[in-house]
Amino acid sequence: MAGPRRKPLDIDTLWKIERISSVSLAPDGAHAICAVTSYSMEDNKSRSSLWLMPTSTTSPRRLTSAGEKDGSPAWSPQGDRIAFLAKREQEGRKDAERQLYVICAAGGEAERKSDFGPGIEDFKWMPDGRRIVFVSWVWPGVKGSRAQQKKRFKAFTERKESGYVTSEALYRYFDKNLPMGRVPHLLVLDLKSGRVTDLFEGTAYELPRNSPCAAHFDVSPDGRRIAFTHDPAPRKIASNSQGLAEIDVATGRITAITNDTGWNYDAPRYSSDGKQLACIAAHVGLRHTMPGRVALWSRGKTWRFLGEYWDGDVNAPLHWAADGAALYFTSQERGAQSPVAPRPRDRSLRDRGSGRFGARL
Repeated sequence: MAGPRRKPLDIDTLWKIERISSVSLAPDGAHAICAVTSYSMEDNKSRSSLWLMPTSTTSPRRLTSAGEKDGSPAWSPQGDRIAFLAKREQEGRKDAERQLYVICAAGGEAERKSDFGPGIEDFKWMPDGRRIVFVSWVWPGVKGSRAQQKKRFKAFTERKESGYVTSEALYRYFDKNLPMGRVPHLLVLDLKSGRVTDLFEGTAYELPRNSPCAAHFDVSPDGRRIAFTHDPAPRKIASNSQGLAEIDVATGRITAITNDTGWNYDAPRYSSDGKQLACIAAHVGLRHTMPGRVALWSRGKTWRFLGEYWDGDVNAPLHWAADGAALYFTSQERGAQSPVAPRPRDRSLRDRGSGRFGARL
């Protein structure tokens, strides 16, 4: 006897499905926070809100509902607050670009913490829980991060002309133009005072122009240093190899970690003791399609590579095990994240059935 006939997954049903993204786990592992996006075919719009999910039960609850585009949530190091990005209207002021908001994990009203004209692309908490490191497309050469950037943004949005004019070789990425005349910088926001400091001000450094995000940098556990990905070539083009550098937050001094253009380095991540730095490295000098491998750097020592007998392409971000003995990441095998037994002598391990991988150190 044939079973019940199932309704096909048509376009109307597809857009009724809510999408989960940006899952962030609390420091104690008891809760997770994520963005849930719903869609309206009638209005041709989407709406995102944050949901809090206990990891031991199945009773999630909505944490935000005032905004239309609440996303990218991240727990504070102390686990008492959640920062997120949103465009909202609050206290009589409407955000022109995404700003940073902070809400108590127990609930309540979210508080706008930034008023940065160009907006915020992505961010990470500093270990002290008092500051945020964020990515923003800024006008290079402008001194005085907050006021002057806001002034330039206001003048740009109020200009009469609408054409896109640039002499940059890298001005477009896939289906969108990059912000005209701007480059992606790392900045620090003091949550109490609202003060913004551009870490790259007065330098030629910038994050990669192709979708700059939090995976392109990491803060050391003591908050004193930030490792970041950048294009060391004077002329920025999409085919350039990316390098790694490290900035001393207090002094602003930047030190190169890599200087080999035959390799492409990305997604830096400090170990929990701050003594090692992991990243994804691809030997593009050998072949431009070489897969990314997990690489490990210790201060004062050379790089070493893990999983040399496994040819899968490593995805960002990387995650250290609590004891520092392993690294976790995702990867694809033959176009899908399906379980495959590790090869002989391979130092890469897979959590079978989940599509997650790890590299034993």
